[in-house]
Amino acid sequence: MVYCGKPSKGCNECRRRKIKCDQTEPSCLQCSKGGRTCTGYRNQLDLMFRDETRKTAHKASTRTSKQRNSRSACQSTPTNSTNAVPSTKLITLASSNTPEEVSRSLSTSLNQQAICFFLHNYVVPCLPTSGRVGYLHSLQSTTSDAVVACMASVGMATLANINYSADLRIAAREQYGHALSLTNAMLRDPVKARQPTALDTVMLLGMFEVVTCRSNRSLSSWRSHHEGALALLKINSKPGPEDIINFRMFVQARGQILSSCLLTSSRAPPFLQGVPREQQGCLPKSEGLLEDVTTLLVKLCNLRAEIEDRSLVSPEDIIPQAFAQEKDFTALFSELWEYYPYNTLAVIDRETPPSPADEVYGKYYHTYTDYFVPNIYNAIRGARILVTEIIEEAAAKLSPSSPLYAQYGNLPLLIEQSRAAALQAAIDICASVPYDLGSIEMKRKDVMRIDGFPLSSIYDQ
Repeated sequence: MVYCGKPSKGCNECRRRKIKCDQTEPSCLQCSKGGRTCTGYRNQLDLMFRDETRKTAHKASTRTSKQRNSRSACQSTPTNSTNAVPSTKLITLASSNTPEEVSRSLSTSLNQQAICFFLHNYVVPCLPTSGRVGYLHSLQSTTSDAVVACMASVGMATLANINYSADLRIAAREQYGHALSLTNAMLRDPVKARQPTALDTVMLLGMFEVVTCRSNRSLSSWRSHHEGALALLKINSKPGPEDIINFRMFVQARGQILSSCLLTSSRAPPFLQGVPREQQGCLPKSEGLLEDVTTLLVKLCNLRAEIEDRSLVSPEDIIPQAFAQEKDFTALFSELWEYYPYNTLAVIDRETPPSPADEVYGKYYHTYTDYFVPNIYNAIRGARILVTEIIEEAAAKLSPSSPLYAQYGNLPLLIEQSRAAALQAAIDICASVPYDLGSIEMKRKDVMRIDGFPLSSIYDQ
């Protein structure tokens, strides 16, 4: 791939007439005033680089062929012409001896490598299920410089982590600063601030902070981006499941905002509630279950917020609510298991690297039906850990004469079961990581199957 420079964003007519295009949607004003049909705008990502592999290989083979023909002509005589190398052989030799020349021609700019890495690893439009920001592949006709800069910064930051490169980390931070400047300019425009790309950029900036997180300062920046995303969601109407692209964008932003609310023990805005089941008709089952999980997560956010601001103080008030939420998460986990069971594979050989064992934290790991499902499982697992934390902290403040001991029969046993379930949830989150990162190759000699079991079996007694 060769970098072609920054392409013009104008429509075809304005580029042909070599005049400035105002890029108004759906038709530019220049075409409208002139009574011409505006053909729209080109996809900027498609124009950034051009595949010249075949052309370069042809040039390399032709050049080498001429050189070899010249040497052969100097060394041959009319009586020994049969020793000359056939032209077809020359082409074969040239093709096998020019990898460096071809490699040099395929070099791309760091920005383009970062963007390609981002699209391949985070969007994944070629797979049955999409990546973290899979909705972007349906919006890739965007001409937003801010979105492109954000993708480049996240891609560079991830590459820096993979390669332990300080230089790449600096370049990623510089690109992030550029993306931040473009985003601020976009948000100052009342019209552009309401466009989907505005929310895209803010969420991608938050993703950058996650990838580069090194201190509390990064977490603070991450939360500030989510506050910005929340403000953008408030000025736009909430999309329904029928508007699937914008709805998935909303879901991505909502998930990050809820994570921030859980981290800071703050209340979740009411409009972040999951879609009720009776309105989930057009959603795939997995996405419908995610809406159910979201409804429970909003309740958990609010419970943690009430404890934090001391609206709830008494353990007798806190523990029943926590147990009720634990029961709801358990039931939803069982339903998720019914539709999307996962396999548990045990590591049996850690002696000969490379092995799946090198990528596994514990003694086993999970494989799922697709990359979307483990995110739902882990949302429930993480919530269960937080609920157990609430139960244990409240139980530590119970007096021996508390009526809860009589109400629950064997309260210490219930607390111990909750603690065991939370520990198992943490182990299972670790077990999901190799599959989620795509960093593991399943090999029969390294693993053996274990019958999977739902988390609910541990504490649903």
